[in-house]
Amino acid sequence: MEQRPTLEVILYPPNSGVPDRAERFLLQFPLHEPVAPASKALVIAFHPFGVSEKSPFNATALPFLCAQKRYLLLAPYGLVDTNYACAPSQQALDAILALLGKWIAYDKERVYAIGFSMGGLNALSYAARHQDPAATRIAALIDHTGTADPIRAYQQGGAELKALLEDPLHFGGSPTSASYAWQRIAPVRIGSQGVEPLTAQVENLLHVPMWIHWNPADPFQDLVHQTVTLRNWLILQGAQVQSSTAVGTLQHAWSTLPMEQAFEWLDDQLLATPPAAFRAHRDAPGGHFEQELRDSVPQQVARWRFDGTGPTLRVRDTLAVRELAFDPHSYGGGAALTLELSGLDANFARLVLLAQPNAPAQVQALTGPAPLWFHDPQRAELTLLPQGPSQVLSIVP
Repeated sequence: MEQRPTLEVILYPPNSGVPDRAERFLLQFPLHEPVAPASKALVIAFHPFGVSEKSPFNATALPFLCAQKRYLLLAPYGLVDTNYACAPSQQALDAILALLGKWIAYDKERVYAIGFSMGGLNALSYAARHQDPAATRIAALIDHTGTADPIRAYQQGGAELKALLEDPLHFGGSPTSASYAWQRIAPVRIGSQGVEPLTAQVENLLHVPMWIHWNPADPFQDLVHQTVTLRNWLILQGAQVQSSTAVGTLQHAWSTLPMEQAFEWLDDQLLATPPAAFRAHRDAPGGHFEQELRDSVPQQVARWRFDGTGPTLRVRDTLAVRELAFDPHSYGGGAALTLELSGLDANFARLVLLAQPNAPAQVQALTGPAPLWFHDPQRAELTLLPQGPSQVLSIVP
């Protein structure tokens, strides 16, 4: 097979995405393309714990499969080989993708993630935390025996692992002393009853096709437990999950994954349209599906549920949400609207409706006290300030 050129790139601050550390990555790209490969997929491969970004190149068939299909293959280091998907490592990947976007064209509808062990955590966490339609989103992912609950991994780890993950290169403390740093990147928390739904940030991926693989005889049995628990819970939530298992091997290795079969599945996946009904988790303000979290409680993961599938638009179970904005026309809403709002705390202060050039004749509370509201004609925004934790509002044009 014809060889494909592979670049090793080092990004120094500030181009690395973090102020005090350099990042590096490997990039394999198609050779002899007559034009920039704008129609080609980008595969992001995340390495396991304690090894470098060379792992996907040296221990898998990914370079050959990507060369065969003329895809780009990106393997980020993640600032440190034990990064556990910490937020700085994901900021570094943001910087890499911003750089690639300037120099190499690829199909934004076909960005795929694949990760093994710790790399599975990276794939899940990065995909879940990046659901802004204005930025790069993962169209589908392959999770090979990944760490689904990094806090559980810390708690069950030895003193050496705990000390490593508490240092400033990772989380800057334990899940207790630096709780936000851990919670913001954790796909799920797994307790005695299985996945804890309130903190399951992987809910952001219920519309994203996933291939989940594990080896029942893997010596890291808690990773197997995490993977199977995650897979079963996702299926119960209606997620698009393809599963595979290894047979007759005691290894914890890339090689137990049927890579060619998984890659063929991956090849058919395209970026899905953001759902109209969803449960959202965001650890910082920004775009999420067709909505924008404009303000949230600092150092907390904001959560809300939205249902835009019926005549009443429902924003429910808000937690740590201070201001949320969206265009009701994106969900079929007309000039006259009915909104149902409910919160799990007292932080939900403002709901902003976009694309509202005219002030309404009336904003009426169907339940609870009369709401406060104001209209900004220059920005074409209607801001509602609910009065109380639960209200149903009617907007009359």
